Amino acid sequence: MTSLLLALALSAPLGAQEAPPPADPRWAVSCSRLLGASTTVRERAWRVRQSAEAILSQGRASHHSAVVADARELDQAVASALLAAQSTLDELHPG
Repeated sequence: MTSLLLALALSAPLGAQEAPPPADPRWAVSCSRLLGASTTVRERAWRVRQSAEAILSQGRASHHSAVVADARELDQAVASALLAAQSTLDELHPG
């Protein structure tokens, strides 16, 4: 997911503009925001996997609510990551 978000942010058409140099503070903040969001997505996805594996290994559906809760958190993390990516694109490539 990290690679996907970073690829989306970097693959936007630049038109006549050039990408800001890495020394640009906006670039550093945007990259940090994207990396943080993608790390959160990865951690939440790992939790969903762990909850699902617990159900499979124990053969009980009693952990179903944990998977649902983890999936909701994952969904929220993905939405936040997408907003971070869009914000980065808007900030670095206005117009």
